[in-house]
Amino acid sequence: VVGFQAWQARHDLVQARSSIERARQAVSDGDQARARDLLSQARAQSHRAQGRVTGWVWSAYGHLPASGAPTREARGLIEVTDAVTSQVLGPLVSSAPSSTSWTGQADLAAVRRTAGPLGTADARLTQVRARLAGLPVSHVRQLDRARADLSRSVAALAVDLRDAAVAARVLPALLGGDHPTHLLLVAQNQAEERATGGLIGAYALLSAKDGRLTLLRSGADTDLVDAAHPVVDLGADFTARYGVAQATSTWRSANLTPDLPSAGAILAGLSARQLGQAVDGVVLVDPVALAHVLGATGPVDVPGLGAMSGDNAVALLLKDAYARYASASDQAVRKEVLRNALDRVVLRLQQPVSGQLARQLASAAASGHLQAYATDAALEGELRRSRVGGALPDSGPFLFVVTQDVGGSKLDYYLHRAVEYD
Repeated sequence: VVGFQAWQARHDLVQARSSIERARQAVSDGDQARARDLLSQARAQSHRAQGRVTGWVWSAYGHLPASGAPTREARGLIEVTDAVTSQVLGPLVSSAPSSTSWTGQADLAAVRRTAGPLGTADARLTQVRARLAGLPVSHVRQLDRARADLSRSVAALAVDLRDAAVAARVLPALLGGDHPTHLLLVAQNQAEERATGGLIGAYALLSAKDGRLTLLRSGADTDLVDAAHPVVDLGADFTARYGVAQATSTWRSANLTPDLPSAGAILAGLSARQLGQAVDGVVLVDPVALAHVLGATGPVDVPGLGAMSGDNAVALLLKDAYARYASASDQAVRKEVLRNALDRVVLRLQQPVSGQLARQLASAAASGHLQAYATDAALEGELRRSRVGGALPDSGPFLFVVTQDVGGSKLDYYLHRAVEYD
């Protein structure tokens, strides 16, 4: 009987985990009705599993030498699943805004309302993960598999939840919710790779007030003048590694470091000294990030390129532009292409967007194609906790593989990379 009940409980647990995964995706998609339905299913499935492993028989098995660890592990996995549905996803779905449409500006009031519930859910999930890690290990194959699957799902949820909680706390301040702000938007050219994405090919200075962006000025990389002296001191180790490339005084080398907070501090310093504009934040994007935005907004017309959409933006900017403007006499025109594309995307965001812009931006941030730095220490501390902050680990050994292309061939679009670690 116990064996059959255990099999049924595991089946319910697998179904609950699947419902949790789909509910998490529905929240990301902005489909709150579907998320609520899936959450109800997950709750029912976890409660059913919990009911199968309660009672005096299971309690007795939990104290036996041979069956104690498997029994306690099984009950613990079910309790963790139930906690995820009731204590984490429940509040998360309830607090999510009913509409995620873009009206030409961010609804900062709606963003602020999510900060509290997201922070609470983040803290609760941390406790749930600790509970999961502390469960006894039974070395029963089916339980090991269920535990591994649940651990992966909870870990993925934790990362998404942390990103959302950080965004809810940081976005209102950076987008002018408290007072007008200025942002440096940098477009990276992945045809010539750098550690954070690519050679800086264009820039735009933006002002933000109450969630609305205004384009103040923009330019290609030929408009960017290097500083005569370092604009920031990042320490002796940084200088020893990147000083020979003048990373703290030149635009072309500012993002040789894969640590976004370091690159952001350099770019903010260059903006203040060389562009004459102190900024509250630096945002780095690349053609992939622009494609994500266009996936929500629809296509824009780019001078020199034509219609640019989410489907063709990457190839258009990293391949077709070089084929269309291949001669040396066309170089000045080609260098304006990325600047024009950046301008058109920013101007499009000043209009309403019916697509899932928040989801597209989250996808760009999760994949490292959208990164942000804040000059305010408290906001930057928050950003460092999320993927969009792009901070390298500050403790323990780690491996971080990047590509640095200083050859100027602009052929990186055609390269395919594979990394193996044994």
